[in-house]
Amino acid sequence: MRSFLHWGAGIILALHGLIWGVAALGFVLVAAAFLLGWGGWRPGLIAVTLLSLSLTILDAGIAFAGVAVNIVILLALWFGSRRGSTIPN
Repeated sequence: MRSFLHWGAGIILALHGLIWGVAALGFVLVAAAFLLGWGGWRPGLIAVTLLSLSLTILDAGIAFAGVAVNIVILLALWFGSRRGSTIPN
């Protein structure tokens, strides 16, 4: 039983790391889309930020600053869309 729990924890940690990698890659791709002036970067940024926020909430004891940064990103997107942001879509 102990061996199974050990392997189960390893799988969970590997999956968590893989999802973090997806979030990191998503931020890089959204940044590239923004810099290249491609449309659709905002919904991509919202999706990646929500993924990152959910992961940082799971690790809030360690990644508490990440929770704050993700919330700031979401608020900036929300206020920017409400004010008619000058940033291109």
